Amino acid sequence: MISQPLRKGAIVWTISAFEVKQPFRVLEHDGTETRIPDAQSLARRVLGQEMAGDFEIVLGAKLRPVLLLQERPAARFEDFVALRLMRVQKLDPADRQAVRDGDEETLFYLGHNKAKYGMDKEYAVLLTSLHRVHRSAIAGKPTGTVDEAEFRTICERLIKISDLDLSNMIVRKAATLADRLARRQADR
Repeated sequence: MISQPLRKGAIVWTISAFEVKQPFRVLEHDGTETRIPDAQSLARRVLGQEMAGDFEIVLGAKLRPVLLLQERPAARFEDFVALRLMRVQKLDPADRQAVRDGDEETLFYLGHNKAKYGMDKEYAVLLTSLHRVHRSAIAGKPTGTVDEAEFRTICERLIKISDLDLSNMIVRKAATLADRLARRQADR
């Protein structure tokens, strides 16, 4: 477990589970494993009370780098929102170049800068991989960090590709700013 505070924009190595997908490997209370072919079959078993509503699914995992999107200075929560990093080398050559040129909107290119990011290879932030990382799954101190401009760009692109609607928040912030400006003008 990490004792130092973790910061948004930090790159850390974590034990990261693969996504839940069919066929599902359900771990029974007696330790046996049952394979269930699809979500509908699993739901029927739970709804038909053939199995408990809370169950364990066996997932593969691996040690992988992630970018932390939040910090918890009060340590109120034990997990962090993060995005996975992916090695650019895993892509075919044409896709690699598109990522380097910034033409792939789901990947934010970091490149290969060991001094800044702490990574031996060329990486990109996978903007479609939003997930939570428990503090106990973080395997060491941050290896690097993205700078403030990169962090803002990553967050803006995450909002865009996730189709998040921030219009109410923007309207409220704009109204607050307009009120503040009007009060300054009135005080003059």
